[in-house]
Amino acid sequence: AADGQATTFADFAARADRLAGALHAGGLAPAGRVAILSRNRPEYLEAVCAAPAAGGIAVPLNWRLAPANLAAILADCAPEVVLADGAFAPVLDQLRPAAPSLRRFLRFYGPAPGS
Repeated sequence: AADGQATTFADFAARADRLAGALHAGGLAPAGRVAILSRNRPEYLEAVCAAPAAGGIAVPLNWRLAPANLAAILADCAPEVVLADGAFAPVLDQLRPAAPSLRRFLRFYGPAPGS
């Protein structure tokens, strides 16, 4: 891994399964959208794998887009959940009104590897 920490496939799968369980327990509907706003980090890949494991659809967002562009995407895909890197907290506050379907914002905490 970029931060010098080794991760096994079993560890990765266990973390993705736990996130999938949390999404399911949180009421994610079948085919519910899970938007993901993050730079490259292990949690991003875990989220991409967890969304379909929970019965949802992963919607990766390009972190380089302006908030207005992200808002348009969220308005179109109608996510129930947004999983995001904590570094995007100021952007998340701007995006809340763009997704009336949104029930939860979940943030990855801690610095991304290599930052």
